[in-house]
Amino acid sequence: MRTPSPNDAAHVQALLHALAATAAPPSGDTLPEARYRELYWQGRITDDDLAAAFGTDPDCQTEPLSASAPSRQAVCRIALLFDLSALNPCQLAWHIEERAAFRHIQADVPTAVRRQLLAAEPEAPMLQALWAALVEMLEIPDGATDPDTRDEGTGGFIHTELRQLADTELTRLLATLGSTASLRDVVQALSGTDLKTLVDGHLRQVCTALAAAPGAWGARGQVAEGYGTWRLLARQDAGLFLQQLPDWQDIIAQLPDTAIAAIVWQLHSLDIPPRQWAAYLRHLSQELPLLPGLNPASATVLADTLAIRLTLDRLWLNQVCHDLWKIEVNAHALQSYFQKNLSEFWVRLHLYQGGLPEYLSQQAEALIIRSGSERQCRPDWQHLADVLVLRQRRLVRSPAPGDSVWRLFRLCQHLGLTARQVQGWTKTDLSALLGLLDALPLTVRATLWHAADRHHYQQALAAQPNLPHTALTPLHIIHSDSYANGLLATLIRPAAASSTLLGRAGLAHGIGRYLSAMLAAPLVLAQLLAECLGVLPNPLFSVSTEADIDRLAQWLTAQGLAQTTANKILLLTANADSPEETHRLKLLVTQLNRPETRHLLQARGIFLSADTWFLVASYDTMTGLLAWHGLETLASLV
Repeated sequence: MRTPSPNDAAHVQALLHALAATAAPPSGDTLPEARYRELYWQGRITDDDLAAAFGTDPDCQTEPLSASAPSRQAVCRIALLFDLSALNPCQLAWHIEERAAFRHIQADVPTAVRRQLLAAEPEAPMLQALWAALVEMLEIPDGATDPDTRDEGTGGFIHTELRQLADTELTRLLATLGSTASLRDVVQALSGTDLKTLVDGHLRQVCTALAAAPGAWGARGQVAEGYGTWRLLARQDAGLFLQQLPDWQDIIAQLPDTAIAAIVWQLHSLDIPPRQWAAYLRHLSQELPLLPGLNPASATVLADTLAIRLTLDRLWLNQVCHDLWKIEVNAHALQSYFQKNLSEFWVRLHLYQGGLPEYLSQQAEALIIRSGSERQCRPDWQHLADVLVLRQRRLVRSPAPGDSVWRLFRLCQHLGLTARQVQGWTKTDLSALLGLLDALPLTVRATLWHAADRHHYQQALAAQPNLPHTALTPLHIIHSDSYANGLLATLIRPAAASSTLLGRAGLAHGIGRYLSAMLAAPLVLAQLLAECLGVLPNPLFSVSTEADIDRLAQWLTAQGLAQTTANKILLLTANADSPEETHRLKLLVTQLNRPETRHLLQARGIFLSADTWFLVASYDTMTGLLAWHGLETLASLV
C-alpha cells in the first residue's frame, strides 16, 4: 500500500468537483440497446422511425458509400439491429469451431435474407468464399502455411511463447484500470465472479434508506451525512451482511471520518496509481447504478457515494481474492501473484472470456475445481495453457480478421451479399464500410434509438383528434423499464403519519428505515409483492409531507426532468392488460400535473412549466394498440 500524501485529499476533492461539473444529466428516458432491439422486433419501433432518426445524423444519410456499395442507412440499420462488434482471436476461434461460422449462415440473419443467400450458392462454400474474398481484398497476410502454425508439441518453445504472451496480456489488463475497467472488472475477468449485482444492490439499498432523510445527501444546503450515516450503520452491521467477509471489522473500524479521506484511503489500499485516479473515479461514477437521492452534479453527493462504493468493492473483492489466491485485493498483489503463475492467468482469462470450445472449457473448469490455483498441479496448468496457445496459433491467421474481416463478414450476410458481389467493390469501399461502423459506437447508437423511439410515440400522439401537432413537441418518454427498479414504489405508497422529516429527525428516520429493511426484508418484500399483485389496497399517492416531495424530486431528477423543456412527458408501460399498474401511473401523473405539487417542487430545483403535461400510455404487445389516459384533459387545454 502506498503512503498517502498530505495533498491527496485536495487532489481528490478537485477531481470530484471536475466530475460533478461535467456530469451528464440523468437520462431516465433511455434504455439499454438490447431493450430497444426488443421493442423493434415487437413493432414498437419501426423502420420509418429508424429512418427519421437517421435523418438527424450526417453519417446515416441515404446516399451509398460508392456506386457499388450499399447505402449508409442500410448499413446503419443493421448496425443498430445486430451486434457487429469485433472479436479477439480466441472469440473468433470459438465462433469458427463451436458455432460453425464457415459452414452455417449467422443465426440472427432474418429468414428472407437467409433464403436469398441460399438461393445463390450452397451454404458452406458460399461462406468460405466470402471470408476468403474479404481477407484478400483487405490484403491481410494468410498465415495458413506459416511454419509457426505447426503443432510443435507442448515443449519449451511453446511455453516460452506462452509466458511472453501472458505477461504482455497481464500488463495490458492492469493498464485498463480507470480507462475502461475497475479492479472489480479485473477480478471478474480472472475469476468469473460477478460482484456488480451484489455491490450495486447493496449500494441501492443504502441510498434508498438514506433518501428518506432529506439531509443525508446534502439536499438544499444541509450538512451531508450520507457517508457518515452509512459508516455508523456498517460498524453496527445491522443486517449481518458483513459477517462472511474477511477483515471486515478492521476495514470498517479504520474508515476515516470524511468521504474524501475514505476515497483517498481506499485508492491507496487498492494500489491504484495517483496518475490513474482521475480516470478511475470517472469510470466508477459512470457505472454507478440509478440511485434514489443521487445527484451526479453535486460533488458532495458524489464523494459520499463513491466512498461507500469503493469500500463495498474492497470488502467483497477481498473475499474473492482471499478464497482463490490467498492474497489481498490490490493491483500490486494481483500482478505479483499472476507473474509467478502465468499459466493460470492464461487459462483463467480465456475461460472467462467465453471463447473456448466446450471440451477445453470443461478441462479448465475441472482443473480449477481440482487445484484452485497454480500452486497446486503446476504441470497440468502449464500443459493446458500451452494447448490454448497452440490452438490460437492454429486457427487464427492474424489478429486482423477478428477486428475487421469478422465485422464485414457478418455485415455482408445481413445485407444478403455473396463473394461474387463483394468482389465488385474496392478496398476503399471496404474501408469506408469499416469507417461507418466505427462511427456508430454505443453512445451514437443510443442517441439514434432514442430518437426513433420518440418519433414513434410522437406520431401516435399527433394522430389523436383535437390535439395540435405543435403542442406535442418536444416529447420526453419514460419507459416502464425506467421505474421498474422500485422508484415508483417509493412514490405511490400509504401516506406517512408524520408531516415533518427534516434535520436530525429525518436522519434518525432514515436509520430506522434502514434497520427495518435489513431486519424485516422478507416481510417487506411480501408486502410489496402483495401490493403489486393487487392483494392489498393501493392507496392514493400522498404529497403531504416534506419526505414525499423529496422523493418525488429525486425521482424526477433521476429521469432527467429537473430542468426539462419538454411539452409532453409520456409514462409508457407495455402492460395494457394490467389495470393496477395503469392506475398507479394515473395517480402519479395526476399529482405531477397539479399546480400545488409543482410549486412545492420548485423549492427542490425542479421547474416544470405550465406548458408541461404528464401523460400515461399503455401498450398492448398482442394487438399493437396504444391506450391513452389523460388526453381529454389535455385536449381542453391546447
